[in-house]
Formats: sequence, C-alpha cells, structure tokens
Amino acid sequence: MADEGNQTAKKVCVTGAGGYIGSWLVKNLLLRGYTINATVRDPGDTKKSRPLLELPGAEERLRLFKADLGLEGSFDSAVEGCHGVFHVAGPMDFTKPNPDDFIVPAVNGILNVMKACAKAKCVRRMIFTSSVTAASPMNDKGEFMQTCLDERCWSPLNFLKSQTTKLAWYMIAKTLVEQEALKYGLNNNIEVVTILPAAVIGPWFNSTPAF
Repeated sequence: MADEGNQTAKKVCVTGAGGYIGSWLVKNLLLRGYTINATVRDPGDTKKSRPLLELPGAEERLRLFKADLGLEGSFDSAVEGCHGVFHVAGPMDFTKPNPDDFIVPAVNGILNVMKACAKAKCVRRMIFTSSVTAASPMNDKGEFMQTCLDERCWSPLNFLKSQTTKLAWYMIAKTLVEQEALKYGLNNNIEVVTILPAAVIGPWFNSTPAF
C-alpha cells in the first residue's frame, strides 16, 4: 500500500482506533511512517485518546476523528484523502435483547464506512477485521463438516437464524457484514481484504487498557 515516493499514498484511516487491535495498528503504522486519520467514538475520552496521542510520531502524523458507525456520513471526513482504510470498529453490543438490534447496526455500520470509501474516490483498499465465526464449517443442519476452509466457506445463516443464542446472532452479524463489504467493494472498484482471527491476545502497549 505504501509508496515511498508519494506521501499521499502513505495516508490511511484506522477505524476503532481506541480498541486493542486498532491501537496496535496505529502504533505500528506510525512507526512505519504512515500519516493516519484515526476514528474514535469520543476524542474527549482521554482514557482512549491520550495513549494514542502520546505515541512516537503522533504529534506530526496522527489526527483523531469522532465517528459513529450508526450515523451515515460519519466517516466521510476521516476517510477523505486516504488511499487505504483499516476497518476494525464494530458495534457488537451483547446487551441487546433482540437479534435485529444486534445484527442491523453491524451491517449498517460496514455500509457507512464503505460509502465513505466510495465518496472519497481515492481509497484503493479496505482491510477489514472479520471473525472466524463467519466461516464456521457447518452445514445447514448445524453439523460440522470435515473439510478444509477457504473463501467459499460461510457460516450457515439458515441454521443460525433458527438459534436463540447471542453467539448465533454474533455469527450472523459477522457473516453478513463480511458479505456486504465484499459485495460493495466489488461493485465500487474497492479492493476488500478480510482477516478472520480466531482470537486476539497479547499485551497492551500502554498501562491503561482501552476497553
């Protein structure tokens, strides 16, 4: 993604920068010379913003933006001028009592970010953090299949919709969000790369974890 002869090509956006993955991304991108537009829900929340602003290179090359996945247009300013977007943020609120309250905001959120990428007309690639739960090796009966996983493998939505657990809602949300991102990118000439971690572990780079 980087082009050493073109500083504009080294400008990227990181959504959900106050979280674990997002904060490490910001730190490592700064170390590699990138200029970063980072989004957080509340720049005034010093618990999450101060550790980012104190990173080496942050004063010159990091700018925080307030953005909400639930608000269309909220990411337009942060994405403007960027050639790449690392989309880490996700509205996964397990306190929601109904599946639609859990799933719909997640799908709308990815579309809001993708629309911002399309409006900017300079984003070449979006790297999106999905989940291994979007590629569960089950069939429509909920039976686990003994086959290798690849890009053709999706968690079975029909089976998951028959379940009432919040884990099933989470799996539906992650599957639909990834499918929407790939489809939107294909239709709008934006390369979408998805990463499906099974777990994320490791140390915080600061003494105040940004939960």
